[in-house]
Amino acid sequence: MTYTPDMVSSGLKMAAALVLVLAAVLLAAYIARRFLSRRGSIGGTGSLRILGTQYVGVKKNIMLLEVPGSVLVLGITGDRISLLDKIQDQEALQKLEQNGLPKSPTNFLTHLNQFRKRAGTPETS
Repeated sequence: MTYTPDMVSSGLKMAAALVLVLAAVLLAAYIARRFLSRRGSIGGTGSLRILGTQYVGVKKNIMLLEVPGSVLVLGITGDRISLLDKIQDQEALQKLEQNGLPKSPTNFLTHLNQFRKRAGTPETS
């Protein structure tokens, strides 16, 4: 098979177009990531902060989410998010900030039970 100059130039144009499209996609992903992290997405530097999560079953988790002035205890399943408790006790929030984030599932459960005691609800086992 003989290559003509038209085929070679068409192939080069196609390869250059592919490189240009891939570069545009990568640039768009980079810009989107930087823009979203500055906008305060969860886990970023915004006003919402995930304090800890605990796996409790298949596609089931409990999450402590800090919002300005309170901590939300959320139950998360595969198809819904439910508010289990809202902790607004300033003393408990200060204690959590002083102690830092839970480092293991037992510490998470301990913190959750302490919050529930203060709120007057039954402990989780």
